[in-house]
Amino acid sequence: GWAGDPGGADAVVVGSHLDSVPDGGAFDGPLGVVSSFAALDELRRRGAEFTRPVAVTNFGDEEGARFGLACVGSRLTAGQLTLAQAHALRDGDGVPLPRAMEAAGYDPDTIGPDPERLGRIGAFVELHVEQGRALDLTGDPVGIASSIWPHGRWRFDFHGEANHAGTTRLA
Repeated sequence: GWAGDPGGADAVVVGSHLDSVPDGGAFDGPLGVVSSFAALDELRRRGAEFTRPVAVTNFGDEEGARFGLACVGSRLTAGQLTLAQAHALRDGDGVPLPRAMEAAGYDPDTIGPDPERLGRIGAFVELHVEQGRALDLTGDPVGIASSIWPHGRWRFDFHGEANHAGTTRLA
């Protein structure tokens, strides 16, 4: 739901995702979701009055660890993944996304874009753990990004002979 004026435009949406990849780290996406609620609690504690609608979001299956497609939740929200495409997704055990959603207590027919709500978003803010080394190398405690590097998956097949010590002849 919205905090502030639910009928206004230029809403501020904050959040992230709760899922991660194996060994992705305890704070990979959850930091963005939990800190969003903490920030709203702190603003309310200070008596802040919202002049724009504010919402917290938690995108589902953003990392693509289960269904093999990154950003499922945000793609669905933005209309970049159709309901039919989402319903066709299968995990490694062959479980379709709709069955997985039902098992978790969600209705798979309620997912997808909401153009009216999307049109009201003026800004999206996500607090995220840096996954590179830029801050480490510069010594800065925090950085602000204006864009993200797009997701991609590649497959490389290497043919040859395994040889640890490098004694395989390279002719």
